[in-house]
Amino acid sequence: PVFEVREKDPHVILNPKKNRIDILFGASIKPIEKELPDRYPVYVIGMNYSRLIGRRLAVTAGTEWVNDKAIRAKIIRFNWVDDSENYLDHNRIGALAGIEWLLGRFIFSQQLGFVVYTPLKPKNRLYQRYGLSFKLTDHFFTGVNLKASKANADFMDLRVGIYF
Repeated sequence: PVFEVREKDPHVILNPKKNRIDILFGASIKPIEKELPDRYPVYVIGMNYSRLIGRRLAVTAGTEWVNDKAIRAKIIRFNWVDDSENYLDHNRIGALAGIEWLLGRFIFSQQLGFVVYTPLKPKNRLYQRYGLSFKLTDHFFTGVNLKASKANADFMDLRVGIYF
């Protein structure tokens, strides 16, 4: 076969913005345990900073707050309380770092997270996030994101957000 010689045009700028900040809201549902039928909502609010380091590759850093009502239901079910006899807090705060590939209007991201705040000890403080976002306009996006710990998926959320 004969292959056409192609070279990158250095004048074509695929991603004109070197820096981007995302503010996002995500929502999902999940059970306390796989065997139980009840589902509880999970809400995520986060912020990410992205820095372009190539034509299509960026590094990211961010933080997220996760309000997991399934954890809350488990706390109530097993009556886990603190020294003041109040139920333990079900909120979590995580710090994230990772990379993303900018593919036109799509962005595929991978992030490694660390739980920095949780009164209830998690099975593992390290977790991963895998996401696919779609740029709706110059400032709004939507997408899906999977949160996993080791080889176990925790939940998949639907996201909407604004970026600038």
